[in-house]
Amino acid sequence: MLTLDALLTSHGTLKQHNGTQINAQLRQLQQHIIAQLHALQQQEEIFVADEYKLLDPIQNHLARDARSLTATAAFQAFVRSLFIGTADELVARYLATQIDPDPTTWRLHQLKEPLQIHCIQPFCEEVFDDEGISHTLYLVKLEVQLGRWQDVVDFAPQPLTETAIGFDLPLSGFKQWVKLTEQLKGALRQSPLGFGTQETQGGKRSARQKAVPSQRGVTQELACVLMFVGELFHSYTVADRLWSLLTMAHGMPQARTSPPPTAE
Repeated sequence: MLTLDALLTSHGTLKQHNGTQINAQLRQLQQHIIAQLHALQQQEEIFVADEYKLLDPIQNHLARDARSLTATAAFQAFVRSLFIGTADELVARYLATQIDPDPTTWRLHQLKEPLQIHCIQPFCEEVFDDEGISHTLYLVKLEVQLGRWQDVVDFAPQPLTETAIGFDLPLSGFKQWVKLTEQLKGALRQSPLGFGTQETQGGKRSARQKAVPSQRGVTQELACVLMFVGELFHSYTVADRLWSLLTMAHGMPQARTSPPPTAE
């Protein structure tokens, strides 16, 4: 019978041998994952470049007057999708001014000034929540001009939120719209556009008031336009998000790839 000392020695030797074998396989797996992610990134970069060949002329339209989007089938379908399946209490709370299902009749069209969107730029940043967990936010920066009013809007149309421990469910499109509407409300309050009074339930307004679009209505419609544009130009790829997640969770090396094309 082996002595206790011999048993412990044998156990330590076996454990070290097994650990060496497992670590070798893990390194091979890591190298395989890195190689596959690099291949995926290269393929996705080609796709993104192809997308920007179409997005560049689209941005020319947005720079002239982004209200031209309202007549397109893609934008109209996007607006309908924002409010499908939304809880009645949320609608009652946030839609004091009802969004017209036909964007071609929106209050934005009553404004004399064009809605111009310039310098659309995707970017990302690291943020930490209250528990110290790191999140990678993928955003789009939009320079928005409406007559003499202009502002820079950062919007995060990301389909997934990466954290150090996994994937979280995203905000619904409607909740993202609510958040952006609140963000724009304060900015437009200081604008020199001369908005009319807010619509009230059952209230009557003069003919002059009816001829001037309300700030609430314009803000809600503007949020729809900016959300659509943000998602249209949101170009960070699946590989980018996976790199971010694996880097934070497992210390894998950062990907060495070029950023997405810049929309000038």
